[in-house]
Amino acid sequence: MFSAKNLLKYYVWRFVKFIPLLGMVLIFSLFLLPFLGSGPIWKLYQDVMAPCETYWWTVLLQVNNIYPTASFDDKCMPWAWFIPALTQISFLLPIFVAVYQAGLPNRQMLRIIFSIFLLICCLLSGGLTFLYDEGAMPVKIVNVETASGIVNSLTNLQFEFYNDVFMLPAFHLGSYFGGFGLAIVYRRFLIDSQLNKDV
Repeated sequence: MFSAKNLLKYYVWRFVKFIPLLGMVLIFSLFLLPFLGSGPIWKLYQDVMAPCETYWWTVLLQVNNIYPTASFDDKCMPWAWFIPALTQISFLLPIFVAVYQAGLPNRQMLRIIFSIFLLICCLLSGGLTFLYDEGAMPVKIVNVETASGIVNSLTNLQFEFYNDVFMLPAFHLGSYFGGFGLAIVYRRFLIDSQLNKDV
């Protein structure tokens, strides 16, 4: 099992690991990149980076995927959602490992626990998608009632699904846990293969 010291080291490392990278990208995006561009659509970049003037700290604390909750456009560097989501989910890894170690003598019980937990994760992802009912794509087809509708006006780019569902760590828990399970299966395969060679 984990000692308190090792557990604390793991959590601190998982949190601190990406802070230098995120800090450099934030500094570059806020202070250097504005000097490297201009033109008629350059204001779009300024609009995208405007939330970082207020919410820059969410990037360093790795909560910019969930805060602020109002909309995708209110977040600082929302395209960097994956790193905080990965960090948040990886905080659960010691629990997965502890359950695995506790159930190791009984592999059948581990398979049952793994299957139940994977089912719960899939139901959670499906439940979030069903609850918010925003579809799975950022492009929504808009009904045009007139016959003179232009093709480009038939679609509307919206990011509610990303903001409300996709960027949340709970939505990706199933794939993370599935990868953990496959890593264990592969490790057991290597150990069993080595034991068979030695016999």
